[in-house]
Amino acid sequence: MAEKVILIPAEGEAEKIEAEKGIISLSHYVRSVIEADPEEPIDLSNIKKSILLEVIDYCTYARKNPLKKIEKPLKSNDMVNNVSDRWYADFTTKNDKVLYELVCAADYLEIIPLAEISCAAIASKVKGKSIEEIRNIFHIEKGFTPEEEADLMKEFKWEDESFQNLSQRLNHIIILHG
Repeated sequence: MAEKVILIPAEGEAEKIEAEKGIISLSHYVRSVIEADPEEPIDLSNIKKSILLEVIDYCTYARKNPLKKIEKPLKSNDMVNNVSDRWYADFTTKNDKVLYELVCAADYLEIIPLAEISCAAIASKVKGKSIEEIRNIFHIEKGFTPEEEADLMKEFKWEDESFQNLSQRLNHIIILHG
């Protein structure tokens, strides 16, 4: 029988999750906590249970089927054309809010391939879109003057950049727009 670890999500102790150590240890963060104290439950209070279950689902599959390198720039707006394994394409067919929360969870848990696939999915949604279309996708109200918008366009080079730093850009936008 596989060793288990207890994960405490944002909803608290009552919603704790038992996960196999070998699976959730794809997370560098979890692995370091287990090494420090293997018997202690792991507080992940900044990650909702539903997202943590998605992370475990990802880790379960990725443990035996590692994500292959995603070519940049993305080939298509359809993730099926951007990854070599259909499971990963299907995994990314989540709504924008869940994808964003997966990016944040992957960043916190230090699961780089999960961050990459989640960012790629978000990037595929905005690939080739205008600023106005991107605002509509992410429900961002226009809050910049034309000068501020021009400065941001120069800073982020939206059309030329790959999705590598997308989570930082999304965080920046969310901070600016609440």
